[in-house]
Parts: sequence; C-alpha cells; structure tokens
Amino acid sequence: MLRVNGLMKRLDSLVLLRDVSFEAKKGEIICLYGPNGSGKSTLLKIISGLERADGGHVFFRDREITNLSPWEIVENGIAHAFQIPRPFRSMSFLENLAVSCMRYMDTDDAFRQAERTAEEFDVDYLLERSSSSLSQGELKILEILRAYLTGAELLLLDEPFASLDVENARFLKEKLLALKEKQVSMLVTSHRMRIMEEVADRFLELKEGKLYAHG
Repeated sequence: MLRVNGLMKRLDSLVLLRDVSFEAKKGEIICLYGPNGSGKSTLLKIISGLERADGGHVFFRDREITNLSPWEIVENGIAHAFQIPRPFRSMSFLENLAVSCMRYMDTDDAFRQAERTAEEFDVDYLLERSSSSLSQGELKILEILRAYLTGAELLLLDEPFASLDVENARFLKEKLLALKEKQVSMLVTSHRMRIMEEVADRFLELKEGKLYAHG
C-alpha cells in the first residue's frame, strides 16, 4: 500500500533522513521508534506533505505522491494525527468529527456519520462536550478519529501515547486495535514500546536518520 524509496531530508548541513526505504501493507500497523531527533516526525511530515523531501520517492497505492500538498495527500487517502491535538476549540467533539466528514458529504450526513463513528468506538458520551473541556486522552481519541473520518486508508500517528496515564493509554490502544480490524493501515511513532508490542505488526528503528528493521 505504502512504499518509501530512498527518502532523503537535509537541514543545512544536517542530514535528517538517510536513504530511508520501507513498505507497509494494507491493515498493517508499523511502530516507528528511536531517540528524539532521529527523524521520526520528519518522516511522517514528508509522507503527509507537510515537509518536502530532498531526495527519494513515496508511493501510495502505486501512485507517486512525493511532495504533493497536504490537501492532495488527504485526497489520496492518508491523514496525519499530530502529537499535540489540534481540534477546533470552540466546537464540540461531535462538531469536530463532522467537519472531517464534510470533505465528501453534506452537513446532515456528516453529523450522522460522526455520531455513528462515535458510537462504534464507544465515545458517544463525549459528543456534546466542548473540545476545550476534554482530557488529554480524550483529545488524542478526537485527533485520531478526525483523521480517520477524512476517509483515510493510512493513518500517520505521531506519538499518540505521549503524556497519557496507564488507563488512557489502554483505552487508546483498544481504539487502535478497533481501527486495525477495519483494515486501516497505521504508521505510529512511539516511545511506549510495551504497549505497542500489543498493537504493532512490525517495528522499525530510526537512528541518526537511518532506518533499521526489528521484526
């Protein structure tokens, strides 16, 4: 589904990514790990169009998407969920979800789809809550579901477990597994290796911009 070939990224004289190549299959969850500054977030940003590569190619469903705009990347079926959630603070949980659906359906259908999705993922009790009143764990769920509701087949999740306590991390893990059952592919950066062992199909390590496979 996703194929990355020889990706390179530099910042002045600093090499952020060095000839990064890998593939992800449909429905597969890949955990991308490594120390801070190793290039994990940079890799996600290049795939999602938020940064431009200095070399190499990215293919999704056999179509080259290298250096397309973020909007074009979303149109191709890839969505980015950020480490620090970015909801519309003046909107409710429901309204935030519905906005994602409005890319491809009218307003009434978007709200119905948002409600169905919230019920399906057991978060319908949050629907009327203002996003400004949500806990960190609830914001992470909102961020990921907003990305999913764009119609994405591949989710790029940047440190979804960061700053979560044990209970919220367990809750989020259940939601990622529910997405996996729907054959949604995911590329997840994380330092929470223990919980990712219960979620990921494969682990890739980034160290000084170079990629290593670890099962």
